[in-house]
Amino acid sequence: MQEMYEEVYTALVASGLTVKHETSYRRNEGGEIVELEDDAFGCQSNYELIHPDWLVFVDEVGNNTSQAKDGNVGGQTFLCGKDGRPQN
Repeated sequence: MQEMYEEVYTALVASGLTVKHETSYRRNEGGEIVELEDDAFGCQSNYELIHPDWLVFVDEVGNNTSQAKDGNVGGQTFLCGKDGRPQN
């Protein structure tokens, strides 16, 4: 698992989506550095995502990027905004 995360973060830095800092920080939902864990959103990290709108993210909780059964009929596509949640 550690190797997988290192590969992913290395690729994110190489692509310019993320910057790696020497020190790890806690951040709030707005991405601002905070001191207290109670004010933080997510885990403390050395990485800062600088282009979140360029990243497609899928995790292990059941999301599926396969388009085999996406409901696309006759060229119709289904999209949602970056703050939305795709649903039929």
